[in-house]
Amino acid sequence: MKKHFRATEYFTIHAATEPVEIDSAWFPEFDGATEQEFFDYISENYNELAEDESLSEEAREALWTLIEGEKFDYFNSSYKGYEGDIQMGQPNEEWHRTGGFEVELTTGYE
Repeated sequence: MKKHFRATEYFTIHAATEPVEIDSAWFPEFDGATEQEFFDYISENYNELAEDESLSEEAREALWTLIEGEKFDYFNSSYKGYEGDIQMGQPNEEWHRTGGFEVELTTGYE
């Protein structure tokens, strides 16, 4: 009997940009008074604000760091050990969710 087998591995990676300091004084339209209001203002508007040419270059660069800044991994679950399955099935390009493999049997839970 000939069958296709594959091994899978499941892991989670968390990545982040380096922290950037953002000053509420850089945003004349921000009229909040609390940290929560400032957080909400930035988190809801940073994409549009980064392109606002009326803001200082310093403000726009800080916001662009949030959008396109290089990210570094600060957590990778694969370092804690292996988690995955052995699967048997058939290569099938239509099965996008499983990476082009039609899983017939697996050691994992479905």
